[in-house]
Amino acid sequence: PLGAIALQADILSRLCPEKTQDEIQVIHEEVNRLRRMVNRIGDFLREPTGEPSPLRVETEIRRIIDRTFPTAILEVSTEVPLSQIRMDPDHFRSVFENLLRNAEESLQSKDQKSLEPVRVKVTRQRGWVTIEIRDMGEGLEQKDINRLFDPFYTTKTKGFGIGLSIARRFVEAAGGTLELVPGEGGGTIARVRLPEVIDADSNCR
Repeated sequence: PLGAIALQADILSRLCPEKTQDEIQVIHEEVNRLRRMVNRIGDFLREPTGEPSPLRVETEIRRIIDRTFPTAILEVSTEVPLSQIRMDPDHFRSVFENLLRNAEESLQSKDQKSLEPVRVKVTRQRGWVTIEIRDMGEGLEQKDINRLFDPFYTTKTKGFGIGLSIARRFVEAAGGTLELVPGEGGGTIARVRLPEVIDADSNCR
């Protein structure tokens, strides 16, 4: 149905007078928004385990930050560099791109000149690797924290309210946990804990 609507809108763009083009553009934009929503729902319904493989946590996190969030500051404890977890690579990237995007968007409603950048801290303890993404944005009310993992619940003016649901689903499928907690002094911490994998024979990415 969305493809048919988009095709008809393209035909209207060619046939209708200039004064109607703004209205037709609205159709294009809303069709694209619906497509993005359908894709996100597909992610939520998809098999959450995917195709797990050993991943070096520090390598993967650095790759995501360098490529998409270069202003974020990464701190890695000395025990982490060789640590690996087992998770679908695309799911890992989806989880942390979503959490980093949320952290950066939380700064947009404040004077960013007076704020610390998003910080990512990676630690390892007792067989678990923990990745914390900390922002100094507006923070979250407790009532929102309790519901943010519910599908289609959101505090944003834009967005579908399904990104965190997908992120938690992927993390839990990898045997881990994902939680949001208020940060000391303000802001929010997204904390992901994943079980460490010790497999000397694995071909780690």
